Parts: sequence; C-alpha cells; structure tokens
Amino acid sequence: MELNKNTRIVLGPAYQVRLGSIPDGHVLVGVCLMCRHMGVIDHKRLIDRYSAHECIVSLLPRFRCTSCRTRGEALASFEVHRVER
Repeated sequence: MELNKNTRIVLGPAYQVRLGSIPDGHVLVGVCLMCRHMGVIDHKRLIDRYSAHECIVSLLPRFRCTSCRTRGEALASFEVHRVER
C-alpha cells in the first residue's frame, strides 16, 4: 500500500476524531515524532477492543512506535489515507 499526500483526507481536529469516523476504504496512519516512522494502525481492531466512539487522542498513552519503541505523546501525529485499489 502506497501512502502519499494525494490520498490523505482531513476528518477534523485530532481531539475530535473518533475511531468510528474513519470511512471504509481508508486507513489510520500514525507518525512518530521522534524518528518520523509511519505505520498503519488497524482502526477496526481498535474499534473491536475499545469502541467506535473512542477519540484517537485518548488512546495515545497505549501506542508505541514499532521502530524506535517510543511510547505515548511522541506518536501525536495521525493521518487518514484512502486506500488505492
């Protein structure tokens, strides 16, 4: 899957975006502010575990970068991208 600026969409301010507001055919991408690693986050799995009404920023303390292993607030940048088929 290729992610670029042409596939990115804006859902609103990060503190308002809920897991259930990510449309079908789109993916949630987290960007680590420490090492700039980008990784796809399975938002459907998060909905199953928490709730579709859960705000993304409320889950920050639970996230960890798979590259540099930094936890929490360092993963404060999120993007939603349309999946190109």
